[in-house]
Amino acid sequence: MQNFYTYFAGKEIPKENILFIASEDYLENLKAAFLDNEENIKLFTQMYSLVIQSLYNESYTNVIFEILQDAQRHSGLYNFILNLNIMNKLN
Repeated sequence: MQNFYTYFAGKEIPKENILFIASEDYLENLKAAFLDNEENIKLFTQMYSLVIQSLYNESYTNVIFEILQDAQRHSGLYNFILNLNIMNKLN
């Protein structure tokens, strides 16, 4: 994955520690994760298009496709959990 990132970003993966501060609100955290996932889907869709157009490296195409499938699966799960919370509040 590091080679993949370096190839597309043109730089090494930053070595800094990223601090995640979660909100106390479960739904706010879930919404943030959902929106972040949607941004990832956009990014990897663009990357996939670029790789397909260039047909340069099939292994990169496969990696991007797998990441994109995983992000889309997460999107469906986030939607499911958000809808469960909505239904629980309505009942």
